[in-house]
Amino acid sequence: MGLEKRSRRGCKQCRAGHHKCDEITPACRRCQNRGFVCDYGSISIRWCNVRTAQSVGQQTGSSRVSPVAPVEQHDSPSSSTYLSAGRETIQFHGYSYTDAHPSSLSPQSPAVSPVLQRTPLFEQPEEVTLYTYYVNRVAGELQARDGFHNPYRKLSVFSLSFPVLLRSILSCAAEHTRSLGLCPAQLAVDLHDQAIREIRLELAGWSPRTPVVHSSLPISIGMTADEALLAAVLLQPGAIAFSGSSPLSVHTHLEIGFHMLTDLGYLKNPKIVNSFIPKFLLQRFAIVDLGICVWHRRRPRIAPDIWLIEPIDVSKIMVENAFEDIQPSFYEMVGCPYTVYTFLNRAMHLASDVSCISSPQSQRNIYQKAISLETEIRTYDLTLHDFRDNGGLPDAPMAAICRAFTHAALILLFRRVFLEPSSSPRVQNSIETIFALIDKIPVTPKYASAGAEDVHSGIDSATGLPFYLAAREALTVETQGMIRKKHEAWRKVYPNPARIQLMNVTERLWLERFKDPDLSEEACQEIETSCDAYLF
Repeated sequence: MGLEKRSRRGCKQCRAGHHKCDEITPACRRCQNRGFVCDYGSISIRWCNVRTAQSVGQQTGSSRVSPVAPVEQHDSPSSSTYLSAGRETIQFHGYSYTDAHPSSLSPQSPAVSPVLQRTPLFEQPEEVTLYTYYVNRVAGELQARDGFHNPYRKLSVFSLSFPVLLRSILSCAAEHTRSLGLCPAQLAVDLHDQAIREIRLELAGWSPRTPVVHSSLPISIGMTADEALLAAVLLQPGAIAFSGSSPLSVHTHLEIGFHMLTDLGYLKNPKIVNSFIPKFLLQRFAIVDLGICVWHRRRPRIAPDIWLIEPIDVSKIMVENAFEDIQPSFYEMVGCPYTVYTFLNRAMHLASDVSCISSPQSQRNIYQKAISLETEIRTYDLTLHDFRDNGGLPDAPMAAICRAFTHAALILLFRRVFLEPSSSPRVQNSIETIFALIDKIPVTPKYASAGAEDVHSGIDSATGLPFYLAAREALTVETQGMIRKKHEAWRKVYPNPARIQLMNVTERLWLERFKDPDLSEEACQEIETSCDAYLF
């Protein structure tokens, strides 16, 4: 009887891992809980060498070699994607993942093995290389803690069924490689234009009330057309950040994303945290929106009375646990727990309220809320200490990043709500704490045998917001020297133009404070808002 109960027609993911499958369609419960793409193999799936349209027409036998270099596996740690400077000579030389379970993403894995239709997914050979580069590196850099559940890497699988998402992924990869000097500017511009064109075409006929149409490919199970469009929109701020261009279009993408989230009901239904893709999209929007608002001194689009910030109809403990325990984890995506995100969001709303105070009573109400928030933050920071000491956060670098974000929330309160000067003891105490924590976070090394593109993103990629926010308030020469050294070390690993622009603003603030120790808050704000850069 035991043998008869075993799964013989289960999904490929369960069979590959020797797990019993409940065979529920369209996706079994195990795949749903883990965010896997559930495939029962109704269509024979195999990995094909990607070819251009011309080569498909020329190839007549199975022995013919594809003009695009096939994927090769290397045991060397230096294996990675390489893009040469010339557009026509871009080639893929290696293949490597830093995932905890790399076999799950290998070309032979049924979880990522697409069936290529007669119409090629990629219009030119360079796009194949950029797609692989996104999977290898860009997906890891967008995620604070790379690993098996990285949602950005899972997006690359879904994108093979949705052209609008694939174009945005290629645009992100092209802008990232261009920042390394490895991709021609014209190619990056062309791919960006294609991505925007696809988004516009999809938005022209989009309505949340229309029936969702799934792709015919089994790989699309688990993502709807609406979700693919929203994911494409929310990836564009990353491409713009890598390019270092004006953020005006970023706000356009965020406005579109916010309206889509609202129309799809994400901001009204806490139950969406139980679904992998909706949860990822909501968290992605929250991250990008908050990051831009911090640097540009704007009010976050997610209001403090929305369930995401202040649950009313459901238990706050339940929401907090859902954001951390159900994949994708907010903590692993951002580097700070969901609770700390709510602190940052509330601090930015209070800062916006301070800028438009209409009466002394309003000012008192704001300060009372700020004092209450500060108490919550400090209590949470103490709890974090105890949690770490009891083994709750065994990863020291990730625990350091978490506490750095906590003190970044305090800096926002002190500087933008209580309007304390940079020389305030409370401000300087949080700054010293942040830099002491960041010293514990190792800089991701580059392999000496390869170029700047051969880097696997580390958790230090998540330190941008607390680091550059605290750097603006540094007053001593010793601290400023340490900041410059750390900045240069990270610039060699993460050549994001935004890092240079944010550091330039920091240097300007240091210089003006040196000239005038009593520099007004209005002057500081003018310098800060003169920079269009942003970092998540």
